[in-house]
Amino acid sequence: MQAGLYTYHNKPFMLKNGEASFIFDTKCITTIPLWVNFPSLPVGYWSTEALSKVASAVGKPLYTDRYTIEMNRISYARVLVEVDISQPLVEIVTLDTPHGSFQQDVNYEWRPKFCSDCLKFGHDNVECWAKVSHDPPADDFKKEPRRKRRAWRKRRNI
Repeated sequence: MQAGLYTYHNKPFMLKNGEASFIFDTKCITTIPLWVNFPSLPVGYWSTEALSKVASAVGKPLYTDRYTIEMNRISYARVLVEVDISQPLVEIVTLDTPHGSFQQDVNYEWRPKFCSDCLKFGHDNVECWAKVSHDPPADDFKKEPRRKRRAWRKRRNI
C-alpha cells in the first residue's frame, strides 16, 4: 500500500485500505486516476502548489510526474488526477493572473469508455446495449444474403 502508484498496461490504478463495511459494487465505482497533461503551461505555474491548484480544476491531484518536478521536459506538465468519470471531463481550465486570465488546455493520456446511461465501464453512451433496438431485422435484410448466394452459384455454374 505504501509503494504508491501501480500501473497496468500503462494505465494507473490505486490500492486502498478496505473497510469492514465495504461492499463491492461496480455501479458505484466512478472515480479513477488519470494522467493529465497541461501543454505549454507557463513555467511560473510549475511549482507544486501552483500545479496542485491547476490540477484541482480537473479533479483531486495525486502525484506529479518526475520529469515535471525536475523540469526536464518543459513542453507540458503532467499530473495524476483522481477524476469522477461519470461527469464530463474538463477540457479547458481558465487561470486568472494579475495580468489577466488565460485558458489552459487539458489533455488526457487515456480516456476510459464510460456509459453515463447504465453507469458501466467498457462502452460509451453511443455504444450502450440498453439503447440498441432488439427488434428483428426487416425482411429485406433476411433475403439479401440468399440472393448473393444464388448469384454466386450461377456464376460458378453450381
